Order: sequence, then structure tokens, then C-alpha cells
Amino acid sequence: MLLVSFNKYKAIYYTLIFAFLLLLRLVFFAEAAPFDYDSVKNYQIIEEIATGDWHNFFHHASPILYLFFLPFYFINASFEFLVSINAFVGVWAVFLWSRLLEKNRIFFVFFLGISFSLISFSLYFSIENLSLLSFAILLIELKKMQKNSNSNNFVKIGIWASITLFINYKAIVPLFFIGLVLIFLGKKNTKFYTHIFIGALGVFLLLTFIGVLAGLAWYQYPAVLFRIFGVAERINPTKYEISYYFAYILKFDVFLIFLSFWGAASIFKRSSLANKIFLVSSIGTFLVMSLLPKAPRGLIFWLPIAYLLTFNWLYQIKYKGLFFIIFVLFSVFQLYNYYQYILPYKHSQYKEAAKYLKEKKVEVVFTTLSINIYPYLSKSIQLVVLREIKDTLLFKDFKGKKYLLYDTYCEISNHTDLKILKPQQADTSFFEKSLLQPMLYLENSEYTGWGFEESLQKQKEIKEQTKHLYLKSLK
Repeated sequence: MLLVSFNKYKAIYYTLIFAFLLLLRLVFFAEAAPFDYDSVKNYQIIEEIATGDWHNFFHHASPILYLFFLPFYFINASFEFLVSINAFVGVWAVFLWSRLLEKNRIFFVFFLGISFSLISFSLYFSIENLSLLSFAILLIELKKMQKNSNSNNFVKIGIWASITLFINYKAIVPLFFIGLVLIFLGKKNTKFYTHIFIGALGVFLLLTFIGVLAGLAWYQYPAVLFRIFGVAERINPTKYEISYYFAYILKFDVFLIFLSFWGAASIFKRSSLANKIFLVSSIGTFLVMSLLPKAPRGLIFWLPIAYLLTFNWLYQIKYKGLFFIIFVLFSVFQLYNYYQYILPYKHSQYKEAAKYLKEKKVEVVFTTLSINIYPYLSKSIQLVVLREIKDTLLFKDFKGKKYLLYDTYCEISNHTDLKILKPQQADTSFFEKSLLQPMLYLENSEYTGWGFEESLQKQKEIKEQTKHLYLKSLK
């Protein structure tokens, strides 16, 4: 009777959960500032493409991101609208991940959807949510393959693997381990890499062709990819801290997730190819990412699989009452993290700073590295980014009314030479909560070289400052 009742109202339950998960990501989003530099940079690139300027189309090797969001920009060009679409994509991805389960999907949707990390990834306008969606579709196709393995399946797998890779180049790590499983354990041991190569070549040529039509050089995309994958792209500043991701998970995504490792052997009673793919790609991806520059987004391809494995292991508990107790405790823990580490930092003063500049009829504003004010800045005001202290020579190149916006983001990203520009007496200043978000400091670990605890200690230091945004007129 209970099962019949659930099936009857299933659509309503899923709709309510979808709305709740979306609400968690969008509450106060109108008052929130852009999460980081890349968020605004991606918005600027879409804005440029919409006006016919395609020179940044291959920025960060993520042209699919810009093509995906471009139609939404034409519907509504505001930054907030695109962030809301990005959050929608994140929740949609969670629902797709639930299709990898044969049953208990409604519990898993909630289980994965309230993940602190996945909610955090929706804070900033970047590649994570879209790659999470694409990767889910890829794994769904891989699961279908075990039931009906034919060329059509492998073509789809090749296409979605390629799309995922060209959204987020970090996908090369899980794709490598998926390929290993298929080579050593799969019946069609050569088709995975063959179709990925064909799919990647096809997607690559299509994106290159789009770039050429837009006036870019044919070699521009290969050059970007070479720069990213080349070992000499940049020296890794991050300390060798193998415990970084373990510390992160214990603090923000709850210790239960480690059961995805410990209980791996007993999670699946059926030794299906899909289950082996989940297990090997999960462990392999975590280990590889632990050796690379650290940032929570580096776990984007590990987290959902780990949650999937953990959920399956928990559901094997003989006493369902214990499962529900653990499930509730987990949910309370995650929602508490959301309340403590995300919600308090959503109220921003960047809009007020932009309003002040407009009222003062400012023509040029120089900002210390951060571009977070850009989405709210009047189009009549030119924004010039100072990346190092010698860039102050640009002051004399601009006439008219000029202002300096000292943004503490430069301290968060460890550009300490710019700290000399902090005004002793500013015309006005603001306490900026968005610059105190703990995840912002951890995401910057990849560039600052700070370890896990060192990054959080820096957050505490910046939090003690009375102001974080300073506006000073340049005579």
C-alpha cells in the first residue's frame, strides 16, 4: 500500500526535492557577490561572444561552457540569471546521477543534492556543474552498455566522454581509469579509447571550425590545450600535502564518505562492469588528484561516485532503522555546514560600491586583481585590473575622474605586493562578507600554495579586518 502511494505521488515528491535543492543554491543569490575571479571572467567572455568578440572563446579550454550559456544570455543578460541557470544545471545533474541506481533513487537525490561541495560548486559560475551533468550522462551510457553492447553505445560513450573532456580537462583522469577497466575487464577492450579518440577528434574539429568561422586562427585551440596539458605550464606552488583532501572531506563533506573506500568490496554483490568502473575510477581519481595542485573543485569527478558508493553501502545495512538514523544525522551535518559556511557569506556590498562610483560620475576605476564588481558596474565606467604593483603606471594613461578600488581579494590570492595600495584614508569602505567564504580560500590553494589549515587560518585573519573594500579618489 505504501509503495502504491509513493508511486502515485512520486512526481510531487521529486518536484518538492528539486525545488528544495534549488532553493539551497539560490537563497539570497540576488544579494550574493560572484564567488571568484573565474566566475566573472566566464561572464565577461559570454558577454564578449554575444557582441561578436570571440577572441576568448578557447579560454581555459572550455568553449562548450560558453556555447551552452550563450542562448540564456540572449534571454537575460544579467549575471544573476546565468548563475541561477548554472544552479539549475547542478540540481539537474544530481537527478541524472540517481539514474545510476536501480532503486532508492529519491533518497539518493537528497543524499547527493545536499552535499556541501556540490552546493558550493553552484556558488560560482564555472565549469563544475556542467561537467557534472555531462559526466553523469557518460556513466549512464556506460551502464547501458553492459546490457546492450554495440557500436551505437560506444559512439554515444565516445561523444559524451569527449564533451565532458572539452568542458573540464580534468576529466582526463577518470576517463583514463574507466578505459583501464574496459581494457582489462571489458569484452570490447579496444572500443572505448578508439571511440573516445574519434569523438574527441570530431568535437575538437567542430569547436575549432566554430572558432575559425568567428575569425580565430586554426591553431588557437590546440595552443590552449598544449599550454594546459604541458608540464611546463606553471610550477605547482602547492605544498605536497597528501592529507589535504582527507582534511577537507572530514570538515565539509562528512566522514561517512570514506566508507566508499572501506566498504568497497561489499557494496555490490553483483560484479557488473559498471560497478567496477565506479569503484576503480573513484579510487584512482582521488589518488591522482591528491598528487596535483589542491582545490576542492579537483574532486568534481570523484565526489558523486563516492556518494554513490557510500549510499549503496549504507543501504546494505540490515536494519533499515539504522540506515534512516545515519541518513538523518548525515543530512543534519550537511545542512549545518551549509548554514555555517555558506549562508552567512552571501550578503555582498559590491553593488553598493558600484552605486557609489556611479553617483560620483567616475569614468575609470582601478581594482587590485579582483573583478567581482564588474557585473554591477555601470557600463559608462571602465574597469582596469592591477595585477602587480608596476601596473600603477597605468594611472597616468587615463584622464577624467579616476578611483582606486582596493579589494582584499588580492590578499586572499597571495598577491601581497598590491597590499601597499591599501588606502590609509579611503573616501568610503565596506565590510565584504563574500570575501570571507572559507571555500574561496581553499579554492585559491591551487595558486597560493597554502595548505588546508593555512588557507583557513588566512580566512580567519581576513575576517578580523574591519573593512575589505576601499574606494579612494585618484587626483
